[in-house]
Parts: sequence; structure tokens; C-alpha cells
Amino acid sequence: AKAAAGTLRKDFAANIERNAVHGSDAPDTARIEIAHFFSGLELYDYERGQT
Repeated sequence: AKAAAGTLRKDFAANIERNAVHGSDAPDTARIEIAHFFSGLELYDYERGQT
């Protein structure tokens, strides 16, 4: 994978199609993909900077 050494994409990806990291192309797409793979009980809502 074309990524910096030590990153998840570099360590766990064979190529752009076969990898352990995914980024959605838009917020609407992300909502659909999240709902497909995770139940509501597996999700946690937070804001950046929240500790």
C-alpha cells in the first residue's frame, strides 16, 4: 500500500482494494455503510476533543 510506514493502511493493506481501513466518500455514504456493518448498540456518538 502507498502509505506512511507504521500506519494502519501500510501495515494491514495489500492494495487499495484489499485493506483493513476504509474511508467513505461522503457523509451520506458513511451513514449507509455504518448501518450495514454495525448495530446501534455498537456505535458511540462523540465530538472531537471530548475526553
